[in-house]
Amino acid sequence: MTTFVCYRATIDNNRLVIGITMTMTIALTCAALTGWTVEWAQRRCELWAYMRDKDL
Repeated sequence: MTTFVCYRATIDNNRLVIGITMTMTIALTCAALTGWTVEWAQRRCELWAYMRDKDL
């Protein structure tokens, strides 16, 4: 019985670690994509303003 409980705790702990790792991976990927998108949009906006002689 003790072996089963320890084995079960190990499985639950592994699932927790995998869940946390996946959550962090997804969050960091989203943050990187958001940062890239904002930077890309800013460059497009500056290019648009430059082409039309606008001062942002």
